Parts: sequence; structure tokens; C-alpha cells
Amino acid sequence: MGIIEIIDNVPRLLQYFVPGYVTVFIFEYLTIRQYSSSGKVVAGCVLSYILTSACQLLSERCGKCAILQIWQFQTLISCFAGLIIGILGAIIVKSERFMNLLISLFRISPKRDSLDEVLDGAIQRDVRIFFKNGQDSICGHYCGRDSKGDDRWIIVTGFVVMGDDGEVLRKFDDDVIFMCRVQDIDHIIVTS
Repeated sequence: MGIIEIIDNVPRLLQYFVPGYVTVFIFEYLTIRQYSSSGKVVAGCVLSYILTSACQLLSERCGKCAILQIWQFQTLISCFAGLIIGILGAIIVKSERFMNLLISLFRISPKRDSLDEVLDGAIQRDVRIFFKNGQDSICGHYCGRDSKGDDRWIIVTGFVVMGDDGEVLRKFDDDVIFMCRVQDIDHIIVTS
């Protein structure tokens, strides 16, 4: 097999990777999770095989439609189906009902850790963040977090710096954003 034949077969080989990888990428992006590269490759190949097989089965059942017989069109349909499956999977995993079902049946949570458990859905709720240095704390509106990687951050707006006794030491404007690393936090109090 020459190099020209190998290059000609690359698109056919990609049909067994790209649709599943689209599914994994969308799911990972929407659920703010991070998977290993090797895990994404394996999951992408398995999902691509399932999507491509389902598309081929569909094309055999609908034998009259000539466009469904073209492998490039089958790959396009598989990618679109993977996109929809990734979005629906993310919606299901992030839903309260799914989380309650997992907890009641298996006693597990789909959340990565207790921080995700508490802060998920807490956007614009008031938080008071106590730091490991034991001195001042920050009180403000929780605005989000960066959950990718090992160095995670929390974002707070409309915050004030408070002393140990709860006295306001300094107030900042609402347009000022405060970011702190999760590893520098001792504990957080979330209020409504």
C-alpha cells in the first residue's frame, strides 16, 4: 500500500473517530468536565463506531434513498447525531432529576467534588469566603468558577473585605471582579 492510497483512505478512517469525538467534546464542554486525551480518543472511537453502525443500518432500511448510501453523507449524519447526543447528555447529567435518581439508586453524585455540589446553581447568591491565612474574608455575589485543570478559581462580584469580627474593612464597586484560587480557601458560607 503506497502513500497515495493511505492518504486517500484518511477520510474513511476519520469517519470512525470524528463523530464520537464531536459527542465527547460537546459533552465535556457543556458539563465543564475534563477528561484525559486517551479517554477522549477511546470514547470517540467507540461512539463513532456506534453512530456509524446506526447510520449504516438506517441507510440499509431506507434503501431507496441514494444519498444515504454515500459514506461521506453517513459521516455527516453521524456527526450531527453525535452533536445532538452530546447536548442531550449534558442536559440530562446536569438536571436535578438525574442527580436525585443517581443519589437515590446508587448513593453517588455526578458532581466532581463537594465544591461543585454546593456551588452548582449558586450563581448570584451571596458567598462569604474564608481564607487559609485566617485573616480577612470576602463577602460578595458568587459569579462563577473555572473548573478546568488542577488550579481552579472562584469569581465574586460586588464584594467587600470583612475582618474577623464581621466588620466591613473595604467595599468595592459592583463592576470590580475578585478571583481567588480554590486551594487558598479554608471554607465558604453560601447564603440566599
